[in-house]
Amino acid sequence: MELLQPLRQHEYPAGYLAARLRGRAAAGGISREEQDGGRQPAAILEPFREISRTDGPWLFLRHECRWVYARMNSRLRRGFAPLYLYLELPFLLAAIRTAADRDSRARLAGFTDTSLLHPNLVRPLTGNDTVEEILAGLAEPLASLDQALADLPAIHGRGGPAAVDAAVTNGLFASLARAAMPTEVRDFFRRLIDGHNLILLHKIRRWQPEPAPSFFAGGAIDPDRFRAAIHQDGEDHLFLRRLDLPPSTAVAQGRGLENAVFAGIARHLRRQSLRGAAPAAVILRYLWDLYLFVRRASLLARQRLLPGYAIEEEPA
Repeated sequence: MELLQPLRQHEYPAGYLAARLRGRAAAGGISREEQDGGRQPAAILEPFREISRTDGPWLFLRHECRWVYARMNSRLRRGFAPLYLYLELPFLLAAIRTAADRDSRARLAGFTDTSLLHPNLVRPLTGNDTVEEILAGLAEPLASLDQALADLPAIHGRGGPAAVDAAVTNGLFASLARAAMPTEVRDFFRRLIDGHNLILLHKIRRWQPEPAPSFFAGGAIDPDRFRAAIHQDGEDHLFLRRLDLPPSTAVAQGRGLENAVFAGIARHLRRQSLRGAAPAAVILRYLWDLYLFVRRASLLARQRLLPGYAIEEEPA
């Protein structure tokens, strides 16, 4: 079952699209080099003023993703579909958590108007009143990722929203094994899964939940190695090296670890997308740099570095 919208195509040749994205990244200060260059908060948030003062960076991310998606040919759309789903995932999960709250319905309008998700996924969020009805409506389309998601209401009943979040994320990662993707996108997800597992390892060590959540399969590092590392840190340096992180990185640094992991992936994509790289490498780098740029802009706005600039909350 399709999980992304069949948008009308304004197809660009892949090489031309890659060139346009290089230009957009430079003009908007979105490239990672610009982000690392100490740009001032006002400059970081400037691209979002073209939409409106109240839409915020996360809405900008969705608009920009739609722009790129609409200009991809059919092969690129299929190859990048898992990445688009990953970028939509925080909004989908946040919508599931809040859709049954009538006071939150108005916020869903902005989500559904700009989302790349297929109507099969959007309709249950807006057409039902209870969490159980919403999850039942989402179960069939999400089961195309992983059959275990056909039992989404029961998953929620056993573990609540956190169990749903973990199950849907695991379902997306599980679907990658049978997805047709460019080599660059497949390698990106292997790194991303390893990164998510390292972050999960930190959370388990810190909070010691019982039972401990399962690590994700599909990365370059076997989940059993992360599981074995819960009570010992002897392999932490190997995890850090795999993710292009300096040995001094502290696995116990909390949210800073997530930022470090994502920045390490960005450094790898930067090297991969140097002059002469395949268009897929350039497109992938643009979308990931854009995501990190928006994360940073959202944080800056939430810290009120620009007083009066209204902004959406960062997805949980």
